[in-house]
Amino acid sequence: MTLHYGDSTHLARKAEAIAFRLAKLSADSDLAMESHDNFARIMAGDRTLVVVDSDEADAQHQDPDNLASTWMSNIKTALKLPPIQLGKSSVNLPVGGKAEVAAMGSEVDQSTLENSNPAVAAVSHKRDTLTIRALAVGHSTLTLRGTTDSEQLQVDVLPSAAAFPQTIEVRVTGDPASAETVKGVVDGALRTKLPCQPGTELQYTMPDTAALPIEADAFYSMNVAASASDAFPAEGKVTVEVRNVPLDRRKESALWYSNDPEDVKEAGNLFAARLTEPDPARLLYHHMNGSDYALVFVARVLNNSDRPAQIQIIPGDSKPELNPVLAGFKAGDQFLRNWINNSGEIVTIPPMSQLPISVRKAESKQTISGLCYLRLLSGGPEDLTVRMDAFRASTVDDYLTPGFKSSKPWHILGAQKLNGRDADVALSREVYPRPFSVQDVEYRVGGKFGFVQIGQKPIESQDEQDTLNGNFGVVYTIHANIVNPTPLAADVVIQFESNAGYSGGFFIVDGRIVRTHLLQPKEQTEIERVHVEPGESRQITILTCPLSGGSYPATLAIMAPDVSASTRLAPK
Repeated sequence: MTLHYGDSTHLARKAEAIAFRLAKLSADSDLAMESHDNFARIMAGDRTLVVVDSDEADAQHQDPDNLASTWMSNIKTALKLPPIQLGKSSVNLPVGGKAEVAAMGSEVDQSTLENSNPAVAAVSHKRDTLTIRALAVGHSTLTLRGTTDSEQLQVDVLPSAAAFPQTIEVRVTGDPASAETVKGVVDGALRTKLPCQPGTELQYTMPDTAALPIEADAFYSMNVAASASDAFPAEGKVTVEVRNVPLDRRKESALWYSNDPEDVKEAGNLFAARLTEPDPARLLYHHMNGSDYALVFVARVLNNSDRPAQIQIIPGDSKPELNPVLAGFKAGDQFLRNWINNSGEIVTIPPMSQLPISVRKAESKQTISGLCYLRLLSGGPEDLTVRMDAFRASTVDDYLTPGFKSSKPWHILGAQKLNGRDADVALSREVYPRPFSVQDVEYRVGGKFGFVQIGQKPIESQDEQDTLNGNFGVVYTIHANIVNPTPLAADVVIQFESNAGYSGGFFIVDGRIVRTHLLQPKEQTEIERVHVEPGESRQITILTCPLSGGSYPATLAIMAPDVSASTRLAPK
């Protein structure tokens, strides 16, 4: 027990003498104060414990009586304490952190200090304070031991939720890589590539992103706050470097068609195929939950080799919709607007791991839909397995839940280790080579209208046993040659008709994106208007794709409505 009187050597010696007297007192000692002209006295029975003179009182800006009264009250409080008492029973610190803990009691000055793990924490004891410095993650027990009593302090040194600053590099492709693609990889890098403790939650504001030319780099810096239940919160700067690598464009060798059954009534595998290095694929999936309970549809790329795999991915994935046409339209929109410029991501799948490319929870009668470009890059395994499965929602691993609302779930979930349930699966027959169609059409002003039937002639499956009615997922490139042989200028209209039923259209006309609304059967809508002068010829390139859920075939017609011609809108 220590009383602090001042800084002089005389007062320090006096304090030591008083402390010696106080050490002999008990909790039931009878204390009293005597007041005199220039001093005050604290008594224990007939023994003098402390004399407070006017000089000491002046140093504390008090009179002797007030100072003595305060000291006597403190002595009474101290006498009631156990021989050793610490201000805390436990302390949590980050590496490099420091804490001070009060030590009180009659045996503190003569106590010894024991540290069970000096590598975790360094501790010093000076007067009535323990000073702890955290050295490494771990646990240590500090014991302050007196002659009759001891107290322990538990010290836990915890990791920080994340370490800062950090720089993360990600890669994209495209001519250019779209702002949407760049934003996605920046967000995904923060969520899955930032080294942090399990269960860490991050808070940050996404920066505005821009399209990135081939071979260009862009740097995005953000202040990130990280917190986790068994870690110390941390805050700092993260810089994401986005690099657009010059990857040659390679057309898909096949269309993978996951649509059988379209109406899924029970859990099970829906599609499986092998992705090989020379042969990119276009995966189409379109399924309705035909059961009475929630299903989770999961599309994954599995790497069951001992080498990391790199894939290029251009996704298009719709959230579940009660309207299957709308689901297919949204998926096709996302896919085609990036596919046209080869705007995608390069993603690494570690050995014996899987990458979720679509994770959607569909309630009864809801439809999930997607289009996705997948390419296995050289330098890794020879092939990967791609599969689509339906699971009962009640059986799905909890780690998938955060991915339900994302069209790019790998940005949230990252790659996961393969599990025992991913046994070999039979490969699907619904593989359609050469998922492209090139159509040429000419329209001469004043003559018969020009027509292209989209989805009219189905492509054949790889085994030549099936045809793809409607050609859903097939990319059409239409070269339209418009000639005006008349002496008058004309406005030529290119219009789309959903003559087979309810549908919507997505078109890229000379590089410009055109989306139609969802059309009722036989409804027509204009997608382009071209002005041609007398004697002029115009070449227009139109790209489109029959979208899942829609009704095909559909008709693209070219006409000059204000010029008389013996034609009709759509051939019978």
